[in-house]
Amino acid sequence: STLEQAEARWPDAPGLPLVRASWLDDAGLDTAALGVARDAAERMPDQPALIQQAALLELRAGEPEQARQRLEAALEVHPDDAHLLNDLAYLTVEAGVHDDAVLAMARRAVDQQPANGAFLDTLGWVLLQRGEGAEAVATLERAVAVVPEDPVVAQHLAAARAQAPAPPPRTR
Repeated sequence: STLEQAEARWPDAPGLPLVRASWLDDAGLDTAALGVARDAAERMPDQPALIQQAALLELRAGEPEQARQRLEAALEVHPDDAHLLNDLAYLTVEAGVHDDAVLAMARRAVDQQPANGAFLDTLGWVLLQRGEGAEAVATLERAVAVVPEDPVVAQHLAAARAQAPAPPPRTR
């Protein structure tokens, strides 16, 4: 196939394992996709997209701790990568950790890409888990404005609205 020819000619091209793992994943070959992604992430640790793909597939394979560890290691090499920051913040808050470090990661990702709906969603979700309902609602409303079709963002906003205290009644 054309992909195999390209891989033989350019074995260190990071885009090729991304494509192969995506194709395998789309075909339902989860274990094979995970193997390709892990191998590529280990061979090319300077490529954050490969690390992110391996972590995502590990998460889907029911290995959230492995995914979190992979992202933490990647952030040591790429401390300012917004996608790695966002993904690690989300995985960490989902693991039940709501500390200042998680909030700082989510904020750093949004600071770099303030119009990224996924990053706004993560920040809003972290804020909600920390009990900061009013700011969570405002942040998640911004996320929904950016990605109105995303059902997860809509669910997070509904949860935030349900938990946030009601605004004080208006007076004349």
